[in-house]
Amino acid sequence: MRFQHWTMRSSSQGALYVPHGIANIARQFFRPALWGGCTPGRFPGVPLRSTSGYFHAIPSGRLPAVDTNLARQQVKCKAMSGETEPTVSIEFKVNVGPGSFTAQATVPAGPTNLTAILPVIQSIEDSLTGGICEQLAAEGEPVSCAAGCGACCRQLVPVSLFEAEALSDWMRTLSEEQLQVLERRFARTVSALADAGMLERLEQLDWMNDDAGARQLCIDYLRLHIPCPFLEAESCSIHPIRPLICREYLVISPPERCVDPSTLGAVPVGLPLLFSRVLNAIGAKIDPGSKGWIPLPLLFEWVQKELKPSEAVAGMGPQVLFAFVSHLEEGETPRNKQAGSAEAV
Repeated sequence: MRFQHWTMRSSSQGALYVPHGIANIARQFFRPALWGGCTPGRFPGVPLRSTSGYFHAIPSGRLPAVDTNLARQQVKCKAMSGETEPTVSIEFKVNVGPGSFTAQATVPAGPTNLTAILPVIQSIEDSLTGGICEQLAAEGEPVSCAAGCGACCRQLVPVSLFEAEALSDWMRTLSEEQLQVLERRFARTVSALADAGMLERLEQLDWMNDDAGARQLCIDYLRLHIPCPFLEAESCSIHPIRPLICREYLVISPPERCVDPSTLGAVPVGLPLLFSRVLNAIGAKIDPGSKGWIPLPLLFEWVQKELKPSEAVAGMGPQVLFAFVSHLEEGETPRNKQAGSAEAV
């Protein structure tokens, strides 16, 4: 993977937590060639629908250093509700395997941290996957995922430490009654996993190593048919703030095959870049013992520890985003890394 360029400009438009319009992917898609491989921990032995060809190949180059003086500019922004936080718009290009993508994001000009800018990262990935979904539909292979189909919500969901922190912050905004309902759901889930002997196996799992043991554990977990604690009426109750890995799982096969995809032949979309892996890799560097992630059912237990991983990845807005972007190679799927190895630096 190689960065193409990194430019910044002061901006008074956009706010960190606006869910739409905060990031835009400039996409140029082309019909992909067949591509093999497996999304880590997902459906071993099931062929993926390649999307690596959707990134337009462009000449490569190196990433200039971040202009921290620009990041420190105090830009006064006025809104009807009062003064808003100064922001900086950043544009960057990144090579992914044989191609690349261009993204633009708006981040705080002042101090922030990786957990705080998760909405920016989510928006970039949503734009990227949204464009891929549009192209697949145009080619007659629409993504079949939709509200009301919660089959994939029985899978093991590895949540990065930063997403766990963000979810814990969100839970603190719930009423006491809502929190108690959620806590009971998590308790039932953990109890069911304990009865199945799954908790001990999860302690040994390294999600980032896509080996046979990890793949078999994911299959066994799914076959327990234990729903995610956030699942309500077969739909995600936290959809706007759902983990990155949930956003990355898409299929073009009939939804009913997702009940047991390894035997029924579900066809996942093989994304060449997984932002969830990037967050996990960063988390593993600041807390090696956790491997950078936790199983979603153990979220309540993690919250009790009152950990703040965001403190380890903090700084001015552009610096924090740069810290994430500089680790994007950690999110490349193994087969796509091989395809782009000649371009790596």
